[in-house]
Amino acid sequence: MVSNRVKGRVNELGFDVPKRPLKVELTLFPYEPVRPYGTPAYHSPRGVRNFDPKADFARTQAKVQIEKIIRVGPERESQISSCKVLEAPVEERPAFYQSPLSLIPKNKDSKARRPPLTRKLVGKVYDNTWLPSCFVNPSPDTGYFSREHAAYAYYRWNKKTGYPHTMPQFYGGWVAKVKYGTNMTGEPQFKYVGLILIEYIDGRSIEDLCFREDIEEGYIGELCPYEFSFGISGEGNQIRRVTFDEKNRQLVIQIMLHGICQGFQLGVEHHEISPKNVFVTLKNGMV
Repeated sequence: MVSNRVKGRVNELGFDVPKRPLKVELTLFPYEPVRPYGTPAYHSPRGVRNFDPKADFARTQAKVQIEKIIRVGPERESQISSCKVLEAPVEERPAFYQSPLSLIPKNKDSKARRPPLTRKLVGKVYDNTWLPSCFVNPSPDTGYFSREHAAYAYYRWNKKTGYPHTMPQFYGGWVAKVKYGTNMTGEPQFKYVGLILIEYIDGRSIEDLCFREDIEEGYIGELCPYEFSFGISGEGNQIRRVTFDEKNRQLVIQIMLHGICQGFQLGVEHHEISPKNVFVTLKNGMV
């Protein structure tokens, strides 16, 4: 059930709540976040810091299409939706820093615009109007954006993103121009927000593969795996039936812990390692 408040805020940004095709197009401008902003001694920064909307992005901008909302609403650090690339930049940023949004042609010396990726991506938007209420820090949005971007970029630099690693592939930091309500005369208003693009994990979370017993107010019951099998998309988009039995649970936890240890070795600490944030996929591997 979605509240009217959430529906209203989502519609202001040009999105819709139901999980159906949206076909909302966004133009993305390349952006590298600055150091996190996080002191109550200063006023909230307006817009995206150190971003010049008047700069020439003709050869570096990209265009994506929002297809489905995954998680949106107030009191969230980021707004998440799936998307596909419509146009890739003519000039990509260095591959050691982020994965390109275009397909590499057979003739690598070709000057023609490269075709965009065909795989589905996930966009995570950071907008301070949606953030959890906080009386200590007036605007932590750039902090969330900067820290998460830095973690993904660092994993990418160390070649630990994408299969067979546990971290999703990283497609860079961007700025998007989004609709933000209307002014006094009814004309639409726009603003710029930070955005991260990552790989879409085609699978199910551990939370989805289980149920909880005795859920009461203030108490979350134990997580219990379902005994029946689930349909999960595998190679070639063929649906495979998988039972989340003890053997598969142990394998998933083993892979998860391996990924966490990789992060520790790089100096990155994971937060919110919860069942809803760990996904089981059959793409590019058995489990």
